[in-house]
Amino acid sequence: MTLFFKRIKPFAFWVGLLLLASCYRSPFNQLKTAGLTKFDSTTTETSSKINELINPYKMQIDSQMAVVVGFTALEMDKAKPEGLLGNAVSKLLLDYAKDELGVGADLCIMNNGGLRTPLPKGAITKGKIFELMPFDNMLVVVDLPYAELPNLAKHILNKGGEPFCGFEKVQLIQEGNEAKFSFASDMYAKRSHIKILTSDYLANGGDGYEVLTKATQRTELNVLIRDALIFGFQTYSSESKPLEAKIEGKVILNQ
Repeated sequence: MTLFFKRIKPFAFWVGLLLLASCYRSPFNQLKTAGLTKFDSTTTETSSKINELINPYKMQIDSQMAVVVGFTALEMDKAKPEGLLGNAVSKLLLDYAKDELGVGADLCIMNNGGLRTPLPKGAITKGKIFELMPFDNMLVVVDLPYAELPNLAKHILNKGGEPFCGFEKVQLIQEGNEAKFSFASDMYAKRSHIKILTSDYLANGGDGYEVLTKATQRTELNVLIRDALIFGFQTYSSESKPLEAKIEGKVILNQ
């Protein structure tokens, strides 16, 4: 008898399981076929409705982007080892940091890759600044050990030149396979650190700027570079006094 129940239990289990399965009704018991719907490209009803929805927002954005924020005296484009656009942008940012934020950085260093379009001669709109700087990069100041400056200079030369400027005259000089920054004043050589205004992208080591990650201190200014440029144009240029830029001979290569 005991042996019978030992054998019947597994049998009863499987019979019960089959009965339950036969009674179970899946909630997904309807199958529908899918297919592709072909839209008539000549039909404008749908696109008209979409345009009707977004046009008020587009008109508002377009009107904001058309606002003139400043003026330039000449067309500015980036170039290597030194370009008008890089000189203008780095100077605007350095002045903005000092005058608006009270940050007296010694150098401003940017990268040509971050400047996405030339600036035309004449009126500069807010939209043009968005084209120039479409990325949401922020301004930061890093305290770089003075001993790291040659490594920074060498990286900039290896890239063929990048935008930079200082409040005092500064040059980037190639000496054989080495490079250095040369300042008009010898006071920088007496410092243990140099304050560099730059983008958070470069300060994070982007575009090969790992040397900037060796900074002993980093100050977030919480300002978009794009907003700083808009402020700079509004503050430092006008139709009667447009923004100037010139090639200053900042980079001296081996002859």
